Amino acid sequence: MTYRPDIDGLRAVAVIAVILFHLNANWLPGGFLGVDIFFVISGYLIGGILYRELSTGTFSLKRFYLRRMRRILPAFFAVVVFTLIVGAQLMVPGSDEWNTARSSAKWSVFFGGNFFSALNTDYFAPTVEVQPLNHLWSLAVEEQFYFIYPLILWAIMGIIKRILPPASSSLTRCVNVVLTALAIASFALAFLPISLHGTALVPYYLPHLRFGELLIGAILAVAVAQGNLQPSAKTATFVGSLSILVLIACLILPFPNTTPWFPGFAAALPCIASAGIIYAGARPYWFASALSHRAVVFVGKISYSLYLWHWPLLAFAHYALGRELSNTVLAAAALLIVLLSLASYYLIEQPLRHLQWSFGRTGFVYYLLPTLLVAGLYMQGRKMPTEMEQFVSCGVPRGTEKVLTYTTIGKQNNAPNVLIVGNSYTIQLRDFFDKVAKAEGWCGILSGVSGTFPHHLEKQKPISREEFQKIYDNISLTGDWDKELNNLRSQRIISDLPKFKTIIISLNWWHPETYSKALPEVLSTIGFLHKQGKHIIVVNSCMSYNTARLAETYCSVRQKPVTLSALQSENYLRGTAYHLGENRVQATKQAINTRFPQVEWLDLVPFIPHSLLHNGKSILCNPTHINIYGANYLADRFIESGQHLIAPVPSSHSR
Repeated sequence: MTYRPDIDGLRAVAVIAVILFHLNANWLPGGFLGVDIFFVISGYLIGGILYRELSTGTFSLKRFYLRRMRRILPAFFAVVVFTLIVGAQLMVPGSDEWNTARSSAKWSVFFGGNFFSALNTDYFAPTVEVQPLNHLWSLAVEEQFYFIYPLILWAIMGIIKRILPPASSSLTRCVNVVLTALAIASFALAFLPISLHGTALVPYYLPHLRFGELLIGAILAVAVAQGNLQPSAKTATFVGSLSILVLIACLILPFPNTTPWFPGFAAALPCIASAGIIYAGARPYWFASALSHRAVVFVGKISYSLYLWHWPLLAFAHYALGRELSNTVLAAAALLIVLLSLASYYLIEQPLRHLQWSFGRTGFVYYLLPTLLVAGLYMQGRKMPTEMEQFVSCGVPRGTEKVLTYTTIGKQNNAPNVLIVGNSYTIQLRDFFDKVAKAEGWCGILSGVSGTFPHHLEKQKPISREEFQKIYDNISLTGDWDKELNNLRSQRIISDLPKFKTIIISLNWWHPETYSKALPEVLSTIGFLHKQGKHIIVVNSCMSYNTARLAETYCSVRQKPVTLSALQSENYLRGTAYHLGENRVQATKQAINTRFPQVEWLDLVPFIPHSLLHNGKSILCNPTHINIYGANYLADRFIESGQHLIAPVPSSHSR
């Protein structure tokens, strides 16, 4: 295959888009599509090589995988080993972040990192920011494609050759018809939910939904391989210009990133545009010339190293410094990414890529030995000091959400006339509400389901207690159990609504998704409840401690005996109850009060301590949730203040 510098230039566009998105998603909202561009390029290059070799009878599966090992494995393992070594020093042993990093490394060396991610996290969730190996999902998808596609193409070509007459010129056309059908099927499969042992998988990472993107590149390669698709100068200019305009629009505008459309048929748009740029680049035109510039081509040549190294460095920065990084930190991170990528390219990628070792020796040195090293680093994971266990991920066990879907709190001998609804931020305050209710003498129902809010109450059909219990008992904590619970509790709420005088709403108002997505639902629900004559109270417990404080606590004392006095030091344990999102909280309050001035706003933030410790105990179960001790501490401070959650009814004897 003739070297095409413009394709390396397109690689540069792809990697810069991804890095910009990861530095700050607001800079390039569609930057995550850089991965999709990579898929098209890989499909085109690998697809072209395979088709030509299979057509000429020179294909060797052994030689194909030998090239893949030399190209991919050295830098890949360097990043994995680096991440485990640095992570072991920076991250708190036994914490969720460190356990996730170790598990991700284990899955990645077997090229199953995408399945690990699909089982554990949403690509666009804030928690991804501290998962240093999550980006290896795309390499796993490519490797899975490389395992399957040569065999598929060999089978397709073998069957078609048997059907067609000898020397037929229709082979290319028939092959592409089959590949196009497979690509369409790949996109269409996004409409089918996928689960594993009852656990719903995040579609974003799944290979069968991504193979269509690689096949778009392969289809173009097959057409080009036989000289059947060569653009004229005018065609190249038109197709290339149109394609780059479409791709730019996809990158700079908010692009749909949820199933069934992405990954799915929506992904075809940037992928076809990328294929159009590759197709047009066979002829000189303005954008092909720009992509072929020496500086752009150089970035493309080191794009693999840039992609590998950028995410672990950013993840460690987020872990050590908090969710929102300053521009100064981002600039320093960008410089370090470039320096490490250059070192990786010149010291690892290039030298090891060109060693002409046998298949067995290459497999032993490039894969088996590094895998054993990763296994050793994985096994040596240190246990969290006992004194540190209260500081990291020690919240309520999974399943508590189900118990708290509809539970009674407060004065149990009274009929419940208060409903408290929300998500995990309601669950975290369970002991707060219970203690305050008992002190004030009222009884209520607390209904918390993580990640949800009871919506469209006006459209819900009432459900009897017997029906509720029967469905409730049959809901298992697998798959979309949270959605099932939310729908069920919405039915129960509308059934019991007449007996509630007061409705308390508690959500994580500081979070961007709550503000953008949940707030309209909340306003609609408040409107409905207001028409029913309900007294409505909105509780703000907006608090988010910097993740760095948890890490700092451990990192600052790990080299010395972990003593209570050291842990209590304000130098180590500092935070702020607002930390992030204060503006969103205030905007939420204003939006509610503007439409519904009669709604009460109760701010609990003044009662939340700025220290992570109180009387030697952690108040947190994670950086954004307080634990049972924290909830009780909050209740005590609230009661002592003389304030009331539910104002007492004046006595008939009072003057």
